[in-house]
Amino acid sequence: MGFIAAGVPFGVSVAFLVSSPLISEIAAIMLLSMGSYGAYIVSVYIISGTIISVLAGYLADKFHVEKYLALNIPKVTLTVCACSSMREKAVALVKYAHEFSWNLVKSLCLYILIGLVIGAYMHGYIPQEFFVEYMGAENIWAVPFAAVVGIPIYASQAGIVPLVQVLLMKGVPVGTALVAFMSIATISLPEMMMLKKVFSLKLLMMFIGYLLVAFMATGYLLNML
Repeated sequence: MGFIAAGVPFGVSVAFLVSSPLISEIAAIMLLSMGSYGAYIVSVYIISGTIISVLAGYLADKFHVEKYLALNIPKVTLTVCACSSMREKAVALVKYAHEFSWNLVKSLCLYILIGLVIGAYMHGYIPQEFFVEYMGAENIWAVPFAAVVGIPIYASQAGIVPLVQVLLMKGVPVGTALVAFMSIATISLPEMMMLKKVFSLKLLMMFIGYLLVAFMATGYLLNML
C-alpha cells in the first residue's frame, strides 16, 4: 500500500510482494548448513525465487491487473514549501510518515490478529509426520500436495527450515520439500487474509493461482533433475 501510494509501479510492488517473504538471507544461511547439497539447495532456492518474483511483476504490468485492487489507493505527494528549513521539512516528513503508518495499521490490525491466531493454531497442531507420509518420492501428487498443504500454515522462513531438514532426512525429494517451503513462506492463509484487504477476490485468486503453478513447476523440474 505504501509503494502504490508513493507512485511505485504496480508490477514492481508485486515483485517485492512475492520476493520479500519468499527469499530470505536467514533461510539461505540455514539451508547452507544442510550437508554437501546445501549449496545446491540454496542456489536453486534463490534463483527460482528470483525468477518467480520478477515474472510475477512483469505479468502484473503486462496485463494491468492493478484494476482489480479492492482499494483505491491515491498516489500521495508531500509538498513542502521550498523556503522551509531542513528542520521543518524533516518534521513534515516524519508527521506524514506517522499518519500514514498509523492509518495503515488501523485498517489492517483485525486481519493481522485473525491471521496470527489461525497460523498459530495450524502450526501447533500439524505434526511433521503428516508431511512425510504424503510427500514421498513414490507419490505423483506429492508436489501439488506440498504446495496446497502449506497454505494454512503461518511461519517465518527460519522457522520452516527445520521442517525442510526433517523432510529431506525422511527421503522427501528436494523439489517437493522446497515447494512446501515456498508455499508456507509466501501464500499462507493468514497472509492472504491480510492481502484481501487490498486485493479484490479475483486478483487474490490470480495471485495465489500464479504462485501455486510456479511453485509446482519448480518442484517437478527439480525432482526430475
